[in-house]
This record gives sequence, structure tokens and C-alpha cells, in this order.
Amino acid sequence: MNKIIRIDISNIKDKKELFQKLKEAGIMPREAGDNLDALYDVLTEIGEETSLVVYGKDSLIEYCESEEMAEYVDTFSGVLDDASEENSKVTVEWE
Repeated sequence: MNKIIRIDISNIKDKKELFQKLKEAGIMPREAGDNLDALYDVLTEIGEETSLVVYGKDSLIEYCESEEMAEYVDTFSGVLDDASEENSKVTVEWE
């Protein structure tokens, strides 16, 4: 059975809040580091069919308070896409 994890990032204010949401959604374990390398490692090690449905990326980038955070979200989305290419059990949908 395919596990589906939904996460809304449209109102994220900073990196800390992004990783808090990822952990609350069950994408990352609580003890994982709050960085993109740790996220990539977690995603590429998933052993069950998992679909990540991510909402709000475009609105977050458009209304982001800092250019740095907008760039980070863009990099974050690349990490998710790269991890899904590396691990055939993980799919990412952007809504």
C-alpha cells in the first residue's frame, strides 16, 4: 500500500519552521538534523512506496519575506525531486 504524506508549506516563515513541518508530517524523524543533506538522506533511504504531496510552494516563493528563504525553498524543492529520482519508492507531487 502506498503511504501518502501531505504537507502545506505556503505559510512557512523560516528554515526552522520548514523542518518542524517536515518532522510533524512524518517525513523526517525528530532526531534528524535540520538541513537539506539530512532530508535527502532520509528520503533516499525510504523503503516503502511513499508519495509526498507538497502544497503552497509557488505562493510561498511569491510572498516570501526574504529572498534568501525563497532561494532556500527552491533548493528544497530540488532536493525532493533529486531524492525521488534516486529512490524509486518516493514520488513527489507539487500542488
